[in-house]
Amino acid sequence: MNVLAEAAAASRVHSKRLRAATAALSQAARPLKLNLGCGDVFFAGWINVDLEDVRKANLVWNLTERFPLPDGSCSLIYSEHVMEHFNVEDGLKIFRECQRLLAPRGVLRIAMPSLEYCVAAYVKDSWRPDFERWEELRGVKTRCEALNVAMRRWGHQWLYDREELHRRLEEAGFQQLRDVDWGKSPVEELCNRETRAETLLIVEAIR
Repeated sequence: MNVLAEAAAASRVHSKRLRAATAALSQAARPLKLNLGCGDVFFAGWINVDLEDVRKANLVWNLTERFPLPDGSCSLIYSEHVMEHFNVEDGLKIFRECQRLLAPRGVLRIAMPSLEYCVAAYVKDSWRPDFERWEELRGVKTRCEALNVAMRRWGHQWLYDREELHRRLEEAGFQQLRDVDWGKSPVEELCNRETRAETLLIVEAIR
């Protein structure tokens, strides 16, 4: 297939996906609540979004593309173990899109692994128990292997610590941020959403 044919095929796929997304979103109750990169975690009453893993998704969409929605369409946006799979430029693009989509006082909750936690575990004498919070890190041979796996495996491209996550959210236009604990939030609908023990960095950004 030549370059023009590939581009045409990609355009047809995008057009089909756009039509399906527009139809699905037009039927959803407003304001919308988006669960980004849902994988197999389904939130009832939310729009569960994923690009490839559609076991639980009711909307197939590339998060780096603009959603076919007007500004201020959403009250809540959530993601767990998603943003570390994007490079920093695409991550910032996604944060900016979330800022656009949220209505005033809407909340974006980002939950992810913590680089700060991984580095702290690396320098401890008893490093193994901390890394083994990640099921996939059980059985690694050295602390070097554990740190590299945490940063590079599963398609990870950019791990955040709290300072970096705050920085990027502020660059995206969020002015009010709060650090929150696993499963806890001042917003009832954002409580008890986390599913993974290694989710140790959670920030809520308020529009």
